[in-house]
Amino acid sequence: ITSPNYPDNYPNNADCTWTITASDGMRVQLNLIRFSTERSYDYLTVSDGTQLARISGIYSNRIYTSIGNTLTLRFTSDRSVTRSGFNATFVVVTTASSCGFNAVATSTSQPITSPNYPNNYPNNADCTWTITASDGMRIQLNLISFSTERGYDYLTISSDGTQLARNSGIYSNRIYTSIGNTLTLRFTSDRSVTRTGFNATFHHPCGFNAVATSTSQPITSPNYPGNYPNNVDCTWTITASDGMRVQLNLIRFSTERSYDYLTISSDGTQLARNSGIYSNRIYTSIGNTLTLRFTSDRSVTRPGFNATFVASSCGFNAVATSTNQPIISPNYPNNYPNNVDCTWTITASDGMRVQLNLIRFSTERSYDYLTVSNFYFKISSDGRQLARISGIYSNRIYTSVGKTLTLRFTSDGSVTRSGFNATFVVVTTASSCGFNAVATSTNQPIISPNYPNNYPNNADCTWTITASDGMRVQLNLIRFSTERSYDYLTVSDGRQLARISGIYSNRIYTSVGKTLTLRFTSDGSVTRSGFNATFVDSKCISEYMPVVTTASSCGFNAVATSTSQPITSPNYPNNYPNNVDCTWMITASDGMRVQLNLIRFSTERSYDYLTVSDGTQLARISGIYSNRIYTSVGNTLTLRFTSDRSVTRSGFNATFVGESNYHLFVTKTKIQLITSPNYPNNYPNNVDCTWTITASDGMRVQLNLIRFSTERSYDYLTISSDGTQLARNSGTYSNITYTSIGNTLTLRFTSDRSVTRSGFKATFVESTTQALTCGFNAIATSTSQPITSPNYPNNYPNNADCSWTITASDGMRVQLNLIRFSTERSYDYLTSCILCIKISSDGTQLARMSGTDSNRIYTSIGNTLTLRFTSDRSVTRTGFNATFVASSCGFNAVATSTSQLITSPNYPRIYPNNADCTWTITASDGMRVQLNLISFLTERNWDYLTISSDGTQLARMSGTYSNRTYTSIGNTLTLRFTSDSSLTRTGFNATFVESTTQAFSCGFNAVATSTSQLITSPNYPNNYPNNVDCTWTITASDGMRVQLNLIRFLTESRYDYLTVSVYFKISSDGTQLASIAGTYSNRIYTSIGNTLTLRFTSDRSVTRTGFNATFYDNHANLICSNMPSQLITSPNYPNNYPNNVDCTWTITASDGMRVQLNLYFVSVT
Repeated sequence: ITSPNYPDNYPNNADCTWTITASDGMRVQLNLIRFSTERSYDYLTVSDGTQLARISGIYSNRIYTSIGNTLTLRFTSDRSVTRSGFNATFVVVTTASSCGFNAVATSTSQPITSPNYPNNYPNNADCTWTITASDGMRIQLNLISFSTERGYDYLTISSDGTQLARNSGIYSNRIYTSIGNTLTLRFTSDRSVTRTGFNATFHHPCGFNAVATSTSQPITSPNYPGNYPNNVDCTWTITASDGMRVQLNLIRFSTERSYDYLTISSDGTQLARNSGIYSNRIYTSIGNTLTLRFTSDRSVTRPGFNATFVASSCGFNAVATSTNQPIISPNYPNNYPNNVDCTWTITASDGMRVQLNLIRFSTERSYDYLTVSNFYFKISSDGRQLARISGIYSNRIYTSVGKTLTLRFTSDGSVTRSGFNATFVVVTTASSCGFNAVATSTNQPIISPNYPNNYPNNADCTWTITASDGMRVQLNLIRFSTERSYDYLTVSDGRQLARISGIYSNRIYTSVGKTLTLRFTSDGSVTRSGFNATFVDSKCISEYMPVVTTASSCGFNAVATSTSQPITSPNYPNNYPNNVDCTWMITASDGMRVQLNLIRFSTERSYDYLTVSDGTQLARISGIYSNRIYTSVGNTLTLRFTSDRSVTRSGFNATFVGESNYHLFVTKTKIQLITSPNYPNNYPNNVDCTWTITASDGMRVQLNLIRFSTERSYDYLTISSDGTQLARNSGTYSNITYTSIGNTLTLRFTSDRSVTRSGFKATFVESTTQALTCGFNAIATSTSQPITSPNYPNNYPNNADCSWTITASDGMRVQLNLIRFSTERSYDYLTSCILCIKISSDGTQLARMSGTDSNRIYTSIGNTLTLRFTSDRSVTRTGFNATFVASSCGFNAVATSTSQLITSPNYPRIYPNNADCTWTITASDGMRVQLNLISFLTERNWDYLTISSDGTQLARMSGTYSNRTYTSIGNTLTLRFTSDSSLTRTGFNATFVESTTQAFSCGFNAVATSTSQLITSPNYPNNYPNNVDCTWTITASDGMRVQLNLIRFLTESRYDYLTVSVYFKISSDGTQLASIAGTYSNRIYTSIGNTLTLRFTSDRSVTRTGFNATFYDNHANLICSNMPSQLITSPNYPNNYPNNVDCTWTITASDGMRVQLNLYFVSVT
């Protein structure tokens, strides 16, 4: 059997079918000797009701065997390239139970047995079966039952020259998978004892149905670890028993990113859609069924995936033993699913307890919880909650009060995290981590875990001791050693009797009632030996009276003098109580200030606070500090100390004193000195000094910072005016000038507790508000400030030469809004230049203006903008009126022919959290803005740069990119940069410039003429944007047609389309000529009528360059009447027609007549 013309080339457009039938009970075997076709276009399909193979390309010596007694071959070719085709033979063969055959594995399971099965096989058998799957597929053999004479009769299984197994004896339910697409079985018996032999099935394992059990089972993509084939679509459905779930362990995963996917779903909910490279991911079904679907496209392939599956449960009942057993949240270490509700009940033997070690814990805070509870010793449905945790924790220990511990894990319908990883183990009572006990007249021991060895980290143990009615519990603390201020023993009887940390011995505590509770907690760092104690019941009748603090301890009013006075938190140096709210108000004499020296400070971080204020909050501190100094701006300082109802610490110890006020008044003629403490020697640690300098009404304060040296990023001088921060300096500077906005300037100098430097030396003087006429140095703030030419709005003088230098804080830029501008053209100029972020004398000129203009915006590249205004000795005008402002995050700018810089905040340092910045860039009318994105790095899927123009989004980017170009549709381009509250990166660095517009942008209406006109996708030859939907309608004159020449075409296959439609004049009923996606060139499309419509759409993911085409008008349809016959030919006839033509002729006869076509000659081979 051969293809047409073999061994010559087969013709185009062939469609041939061969049907071969064998006798009943027999099969047809096809031996494909030679095969050569145009790959991916010309095919031989082999089937027997089920498709066995669909092959294209070059192959040899392939064997296919029908399952039944019929085999069908269909050979098809397209209209282009041809090859020699195929040469094959076919023959009848016996059925599956015979002694060897060649077969093709399909997705349908087929039987294979030893001779005579289930009867005994004969002596001296030597049978070979060769099973072949399609390219890229593998064969799975399920050996259901196997029984041979051990050591003498064998089944040898091999693949691609490698022996997979050589079985002899008795086996069942063994699975073997080929290495390549061929599996060979050879069965041999000797001349003595025989058995039943074997019963097996085979199929190619691209998807299957399976039952998950407690034993891990493998599942792989086709051909793994070789590359999976193109165009696969495999589905695996795995089911566990009722009440169980399926857990999938994805060990290795590698596919072509964004094209080849493994979709994992359960109960109609998609758990994951993976593409790219991953490893060691775990997924758990919601119900008892898990479905995997693996799909690949027709291009690049990778090794695919290797996984195992097993039956699991979301929650279980278990018995704790002396061996640590694991317990994890669903899918751990991958994210748990939404809306889970899992319960684990763990039981220990009578008299024992369950200890849970929570190793890792991460959930959505305040929404997803793990609740740990225990049951009392008596049989009861009422449990005590030990913990209900949410957020991030590690190494926490929880111990049941009785012998049962219950965990319940719940998640909501939104954000998920990795969940938890824990172990549980049985522990004994008294020496373990907490218990319930009855105090008697006999002393009983109680110790911390591991005593006398060190207790573990993150312990949280509770002991509840109860005496008989009318009796009390007495605790004798013999030895006690913990990490001071971090690890605690809390003793309570409904009220807290003691909370101790450090080293103690021989302390006695007695309950007020009949119950005493001890709670021992340790943190994640240093541990000690802990404690050793005994407890006994007591008949003591005296009532326990807790210590009460005096009225003066929790707040007072005091006068600060030159003598240092103490102030402490309640109970200091012992722990302050819960729920305190104390206020101290300290007042100094007029003209004096209050200085607070905070010597020691220790509170529960983020819960217990000391707030220091003087009308304005100076500090709100929590945690551990020492040697901090705070000074009031006026003569009053207020302290407020608050604690919550949980953990307490030692609190604070401080002193206060009155000191001279640093409120200074300046004069116009006198320059006054101001320095940091100890200058020129190093300033001390923990200083907090404030200077307030006031000028006369209508005047301003000018500060000259002569020398400045502090520890960079830790010690700061903050300069502000009228509530606006002018600068926050740290590091080394010299000769910087600052001028107040109003008549007051405030300096605040702070240092931390480590390295110090010489500090600063500065002078200040009063200056007039009108001094800033012909040039000045100024600080740009968030408040708009004016700047004008001399005498504005009157004419500027001759021979003016004025310079203004405006500086913003580090990381900020200066934006100049030029409202009005009028000078003598070509003679009087305003030059605007910018300095780089580094201090440099080399500036870049932004503009050099002369003549008349208005409403122009210029923005510095770095944090400095310089203006120089010069006039000659002749004609003058009104000059200019402008404002300037500091801009950190977004601005309005005008694109010019000079490239300008735009960066994310702080670039090249990392951008801040929660940024939301917008830049609007405008070009001249008829021009467009071109953005060159040089580098881009953000937190993927969280921090975005959105680029849009004329209401159309051109791009929304996140992750890592470089050297991308975007062009506005009109003359305006808008950038919006947003970051979330977590990770940040360096952001982006880009330039923008004005460019000429393209002929057409995103759709238009046009008239086709005899002259070829251009049409392109948006941004061509750069990538088109996401989510475009553009329509072009091209109309030719009546009686003419529109011809479209598609020169270049490149889009994302299967997602971004160009649709070509035609209309017969004005009509809502169009005919689609083409809908194309992918890669093409030199295609021609011609309208049926005089109108051609193109619609181009893209999705929200990958983009390409799009298309480049031309259009022009062409001759109209041929109208056939009772005239002599008319000629119709292919383009260029009798010369060769061009490639990729697509021509349509519509010929119409009069009503009641028909059109007769006489085809003289056709040659398309």
